[in-house]
Amino acid sequence: MDDTFAFRSTGLPLRRRVDPVALKAALAAFVVVLAVGLFARWVIASERASELEKPSSEPVGVQVLEGVETVAARTPADPLREDVLAQRVAERALRAAQKALAKGGSFADAGPGQLTESLPDLTLTDGPSLAPSIVSVATNDVAWAAAVLSDVGTCWQVRLSARGHVAYGTGADTCTGAAALDAADPSWP
Repeated sequence: MDDTFAFRSTGLPLRRRVDPVALKAALAAFVVVLAVGLFARWVIASERASELEKPSSEPVGVQVLEGVETVAARTPADPLREDVLAQRVAERALRAAQKALAKGGSFADAGPGQLTESLPDLTLTDGPSLAPSIVSVATNDVAWAAAVLSDVGTCWQVRLSARGHVAYGTGADTCTGAAALDAADPSWP
């Protein structure tokens, strides 16, 4: 046997084989992370849905001979689920308007056409709101306003002034952003 060493070159690049154990481990880790993420998303969605369904209770005084006894009961002032949904839609529109104003600095940048990109799942209009998914928007030189009609017929209004003050209102014969420009309450009732 000859003690010389010779190199052999075929001109082909060397190929590395994928380790099947490492591939299986990476795939298993991906599936576990995906499952945990989906489970967390489901838990959060379930919690939010259950918060809307729970009737809130607050203490109500009941007169008895010895004094006042506290009893938990649902009060008429508790908002209905349909009203809460309409309020949340109005608040989403308010946040979108605030972001548009922060970028552009003008109420013209927060009209129905301009906010459509920020709120693609809602219909924005300058006409009346006829459902919780329809937001009526109006602007003038000193304010931006929106109105959303709940499924039970309450019109929820929100107004943003040029100074950044937020005011709320309810009612009005027609549920329009133009009517919401008159909203002046510090919060919804």
